[in-house]
Amino acid sequence: MKLSVSATPARAALCASVAARLFLSLMLDGPTTHNGAWFSALLAGTAAMPVAFLLGRGRRPNSPRASRLTMAVFMLAVALDAAEAMRCVTRSAGFLALDDTRPLFLLLPVALATLWCVGKNGDATGYAASVWIRIFPLLLALVLLMQARHLRPRWIFPLFGGGGGAIGLGAMRAAGGAASLCGALLFQEGDGRPSRTVGALAIAAAVAALLIVFQLMMLPTPLNADSLSWIYRLDGLITNGRAPLYLQLPMMLLWFAALLHLLAWDCFLSAALLQRCVPHINGRLCVLIAVLAAALLTGISDHLEPLFRWRWAALLAAAALNLLPLRTRGGRVCAESH
Repeated sequence: MKLSVSATPARAALCASVAARLFLSLMLDGPTTHNGAWFSALLAGTAAMPVAFLLGRGRRPNSPRASRLTMAVFMLAVALDAAEAMRCVTRSAGFLALDDTRPLFLLLPVALATLWCVGKNGDATGYAASVWIRIFPLLLALVLLMQARHLRPRWIFPLFGGGGGAIGLGAMRAAGGAASLCGALLFQEGDGRPSRTVGALAIAAAVAALLIVFQLMMLPTPLNADSLSWIYRLDGLITNGRAPLYLQLPMMLLWFAALLHLLAWDCFLSAALLQRCVPHINGRLCVLIAVLAAALLTGISDHLEPLFRWRWAALLAAAALNLLPLRTRGGRVCAESH
């Protein structure tokens, strides 16, 4: 089985997963940006665009070595992103569980569902995301209509929250996740023009910024350390005490569907890049390895924060490396001018 994806479903999957990744990174995993998180989302999407542009320009690199190294870097980055997404899904499920459930029993069904989804290959994952893109605005409009009288526009001020430093740090962390999701440009089939991928990134960043603004108007931004726990923020998102009880179901659908699309795309990219880094390996085995790696890394993802901070810079360097005019001669690699 060869893991592959066409350009159109790849862009749909990218748009859905980047929007989910930016919201997750800035509203739950990195709350120190406070009210400036919406601007961090826009900056993160903008920072991911050069990576997508470089990958699109280097789809047919001169050097197989440079291409394989680039793929390896993106594979590791997206594997870390998959672990983050899987950890978030299981923690969210544990938060909503009616009784105390062991993490393993929450992780197992998520991993099995991901294994089944990603095993259908890239086009199925991408077209599923395109269906979600059509359903998402309807669910969101329903939530906004029912919640409109509870929104407080004054809560989004001050607009830039913790200031430029906090906004920049949040943007760089989120940009690493968004850039890693562009890895399909290294192998996707069909029209891989960078402009279309950049357009998908711009839409995703705008959607994430709007969702963040909506969330900021739902709940005032907490400023003390005790209120910044992950569970507290998730509670404010799904079971907001100011929202009617009947809104919890559409909110849960929005949340879990977005996370599962992000997780499926992460694991597919990780598996597809692994297959290209290790020739002649079966795609189904790659999918199994990718899902297992994500599940195993969930236990230590909290300790990998320094890697997340530098992920964007590493991906940008790897994408630039993919353009180097290198050719192999007699087992040695030397530079050539075009």
